Amino acid sequence: PLLYDTKRFETLSLENFCSLIVSCDKLFCLVTGTATLAASLKKSANVFYGRKSEQGVIRFLHSQIHNYIPL
Repeated sequence: PLLYDTKRFETLSLENFCSLIVSCDKLFCLVTGTATLAASLKKSANVFYGRKSEQGVIRFLHSQIHNYIPL
């Protein structure tokens, strides 16, 4: 269970997904396509990644506008 109530959003197209990313007050995500897409849209994000992840994950921490949070 989560500590706080959260909202779940579903989108049916890439355009809608981009609109959702841009419209977020704060964006939290994993090191996934969402983080890369947010950077391309000039939207900052709080990006979680595994501290003990394989070395290759470091190359995906490439956006200077994101806040990267090791877990």
